[in-house]
Amino acid sequence: MRVPSLKHRAFVDYYFLAKRNVVRAAEIAGIPLRTAQSIIARPEIKLLIEERQAELSAVVTASTTEIVGILLRQAPGDIADLFPNEPLLQDAKKNGDSRLVKKIKIKEIVKLGKSADEEDEDGELG
Repeated sequence: MRVPSLKHRAFVDYYFLAKRNVVRAAEIAGIPLRTAQSIIARPEIKLLIEERQAELSAVVTASTTEIVGILLRQAPGDIADLFPNEPLLQDAKKNGDSRLVKKIKIKEIVKLGKSADEEDEDGELG
């Protein structure tokens, strides 16, 4: 079996770039469709395509495994653990609902008033 030339290897790259479409790969490579079809029909090119597909599948499988691993590490996360002093979230955690909370906005309200020296005789401010 012959070793694929650099031009044939480049065509295989175009073939994968064109999502395994021979017509589009021929357009990208700038060669006639018949030439592209004859290249694809060669046994050494078929073998090269199979090897390239196996490499791509291995990469996709590794990526999928990594993604699943990341998701499994994040899955047990609970927002209530980030806010241990927030009573509403701690109550939700006791009920088993805090894992459903994905976003929280906490506002701190500060009331300004008159000091104790400025109170009236009746205990009212003003």
